[in-house]
Amino acid sequence: MFIDTENKKVNITSNEMVFLALRKRDLFRKCDIALIDEATFAKTCSKNREEKEHNSYYPDVALNCTFKVSDITLTLDANSSVFTNKNNEYTIDIVKSLRYPLKFVDGKFIEDWLSEGKLSAFILSEKRKLEKVNVRISVYHTETLECIDRVFTFTYDELVLFFKESVREFSNWLLPIYKHTEKRNESTTKSHFPFEKAREGQKEISKEIFSSIKNKNNVIINAPTGLGKTIAVLYPALKAQCKNYCNKVFYLTAKNSGNASANHALDVLLNSGFDISAVVISAKNRICPQARCTPQTCTFTKDHHTKTLLAIFEIISKHKIFTAEIIKEYSQKYNICPFMLETELATFADVVICDYNYIFDPVISARLKSVLTGRDAILVDEAHNLIDRIRNIFKAEIKIDKLTELLSKVPTNSKIHNSLKSFISFVKNDVEDSALACESLSSQSLDLYEKEANLLYSDLLDYLENEREKINVEDLTDAYSIRDSLKKFVEILTSRSDDYITFYNDNTNPEVFLVNTSSFLNSISKKLGTMVFFSATLFPEEYYKYMLGTGEKDTYVSLPSPFDFTRLLVLAYPISTKFSEREQTIEEVVRAIYTAGRGKTGNYIAFFPSYQYMNLALITFQRLFPDEQVIFQKNPMTEKEKKDFLENFKPSPDTTLFAFAVLGGVFSEGIDLVGDKLSGAAVVGLGSVPPSRKSALISMYFGDLFFDGDKFAYHYPGLNKVFQAGGRVIRSDEDKGYLLIIDDRFLTPENIELLPESWHNIKKVKDNNSLFENLSDFWQKNF
Repeated sequence: MFIDTENKKVNITSNEMVFLALRKRDLFRKCDIALIDEATFAKTCSKNREEKEHNSYYPDVALNCTFKVSDITLTLDANSSVFTNKNNEYTIDIVKSLRYPLKFVDGKFIEDWLSEGKLSAFILSEKRKLEKVNVRISVYHTETLECIDRVFTFTYDELVLFFKESVREFSNWLLPIYKHTEKRNESTTKSHFPFEKAREGQKEISKEIFSSIKNKNNVIINAPTGLGKTIAVLYPALKAQCKNYCNKVFYLTAKNSGNASANHALDVLLNSGFDISAVVISAKNRICPQARCTPQTCTFTKDHHTKTLLAIFEIISKHKIFTAEIIKEYSQKYNICPFMLETELATFADVVICDYNYIFDPVISARLKSVLTGRDAILVDEAHNLIDRIRNIFKAEIKIDKLTELLSKVPTNSKIHNSLKSFISFVKNDVEDSALACESLSSQSLDLYEKEANLLYSDLLDYLENEREKINVEDLTDAYSIRDSLKKFVEILTSRSDDYITFYNDNTNPEVFLVNTSSFLNSISKKLGTMVFFSATLFPEEYYKYMLGTGEKDTYVSLPSPFDFTRLLVLAYPISTKFSEREQTIEEVVRAIYTAGRGKTGNYIAFFPSYQYMNLALITFQRLFPDEQVIFQKNPMTEKEKKDFLENFKPSPDTTLFAFAVLGGVFSEGIDLVGDKLSGAAVVGLGSVPPSRKSALISMYFGDLFFDGDKFAYHYPGLNKVFQAGGRVIRSDEDKGYLLIIDDRFLTPENIELLPESWHNIKKVKDNNSLFENLSDFWQKNF
């Protein structure tokens, strides 16, 4: 939906009108998640079927009409597929697809889809002056291609009556949204930057982002820690929003800590006069207690859509930021699903705060499909994480040990048993033939894989459909997991491009993944609107401009640190941290960490490239210095354990604290330990990606594209983790502390060239005595 309050105009699609005002069915999450509106393959099936019947089929016919609600002019777009038969009868074809058995499609499902079809039928009957129009609901099973049809016939008078009732229902939703948009635009136009004086760099960031959103371009912002990026990014996006240069503002985060930063920035903007609303989208397991989501197992699902309107009206009248706590409170009050409520609140919110997956994962992003308009501002926080996240989204692995385990549990000589045995044998033979060469699979192998995986997938579907009731819960869960892996593997192979690599990983499992994220991000940015990538470590420029898919019209901005460089002491201690030498040098590394913390009572944290290395250092440290206070990062950690870990960093501590953590982990980025909560950090190693078949293939891939393959595969991703960890030390104008980098390869010319500007005063120390002397001098000058 697009609202233009200046000209009193609103554009809306038929899908949005149905989603907001016309739904009748109970909530059924299995089908909700699986629903793929007008899936391409399903439309193709319908088109082929009608052409066989010698009917004329017209996909995606543009159907729209304009009407008034109060003094607002609305344009409804109800594009649909249309076919005509030899009697010249018109039929609207509403095509849907489900991953789950079609027996789940009940009358209320049909009624919702029929509403969509009737809106299209009304417009068609108006345009063509038709006395009657048919609406066919075609529902395809995405895996079996089974189809069910329901055909309905409506007279013109019936369609006119339905349309009038639909507009009346929709106006109940529209008017509160429209009134809020008017107030938002008025307040945003009048409001100024929330601080009397902007920090150095904030104005430049705001100017670039506003210009990029206005001109529908993308921008990369490389801005140092502590500059105030969150407020500097949100402020211009909201200013652009009130000018109708974008519809919604999406603030994407890689980790929960990013949500807190965005919430705080929005609070500041609200207190400075902005009348805006925002919703925080949480993962289902964080907000909903129910594992299963059916009318039989969860009372929240019953009449969910009819109760939601009342809940939303109360929430938007009393709150501005719709947090998980608020959503849980109202879901209990109105007995509605909290997971769905937060999604529906996104329709009313000006800002949507959510994880990367809600935009970039094609399955999860379906949740926000009705909210995304194609002209939104997408703000990607900590964007250095995006490349690995995209690769993980578009990755599939078939675990042979899981197939073997399933083979042992299915009936011998059954169809699924033979199919599993055949596939496992096929993989083992192919592995032997390729001699485990470190290379991607050939086109011939991929064609065979696609065929064999499809056969196994089909047989597994039959097995699950026929034997479901006989399989225990644990085995059934494993079988579904295998099914999903096979489906994803086949889907990627079917639509594969040169951006993907398929290979045998270190566990000799077949794996396919998106190695080159450039084309994907370039393509999705054109569909979504303006992409704003920002982080403190988006360098080197060449690497991120390419991998984030930016084009010639897009902008790259790099800003210096606003802080006094003399308040950060950067030291390099040349101790070998190579994997083969870690056992020999671990005591030397640990003594350096201890010596660095002796200069002043305070809180210190040491980062390691892996849990294995961290645990080796931790055991050694506790053996050598048993009286010191030590905490360490566990794998995994609950949210409470993470919170407890950070609460150990007290201001003005009476005793010294040594913390051990992992590079690239939750404590190496996105946390603010301001003042003397953190007085120093040590980074052990270059953080380089460990050697593997996968990383070797990434190196070869980018080498073939005339880049430095080793830098793209190993060096740049590793250094980024080092830069992020080092950025924990100075977070404000008042902070001071040291950064100790322990590695004998760090001071090479190519690494020095890549250092942040604030690290250019780096000093080399040769032993623990010179380390202690440098730190003693530093603390004397800064106390």
